[in-house]
Amino acid sequence: MASYIRRRHFLATLLGGAAAWPLATRAQQRPGKVARIGFLGVGPASAWADSVEALRAGLRDLRHVEGKDIIIDLRWAERIDQLPELAAELVHMDVDIIIAPASTEVEPARQATKTIPIVFTQHADPVGIGHVASLARPGGNITEMSAHRLPGIFANKANVEAGGLMSYGADFNYMYRHAALYVDKILNGEKPADLPVEQASRYELAIKS
Repeated sequence: MASYIRRRHFLATLLGGAAAWPLATRAQQRPGKVARIGFLGVGPASAWADSVEALRAGLRDLRHVEGKDIIIDLRWAERIDQLPELAAELVHMDVDIIIAPASTEVEPARQATKTIPIVFTQHADPVGIGHVASLARPGGNITEMSAHRLPGIFANKANVEAGGLMSYGADFNYMYRHAALYVDKILNGEKPADLPVEQASRYELAIKS
């Protein structure tokens, strides 16, 4: 009985310590682990369908199989004031990475965790707001891609599809697909602090016909 208790105490201590390991170490020490990716957004799920599918396509390009080596947990807030609770929920689930599209979602995610990597996709001014130290060396646990504040009637072609006249801005689907590359790098041990923030290089012009 004493030996059994000692073994249980040893395992509890070992597992408790493992929870505090940096993500890079955990990724190297736990091959075959199913990674959990949290996605935090505002609005109905239907509004994010194209973006989520682009992310999934990018992960498939990198040979990740959803349900096998990766799981995506989606959380949709009906109102902005619900974001902190949903961000905390993802942290409590111990997800490996949080996708927080823009500053609206990044801030509650940042307040919820200082250790889980946060990947944004369409942040307008991550340096100015203070979410990263610089584009080249973000520091902390936040990185990815940043929508130059280019002028236009709208910045997203979805506004044209909804009846607007025209839009000119970054190709959001490309940005979400590209985010999969950052997810893959982080899961393979790289730190967000060392991954430079990229600025969008692909843009779309949409004009209502």
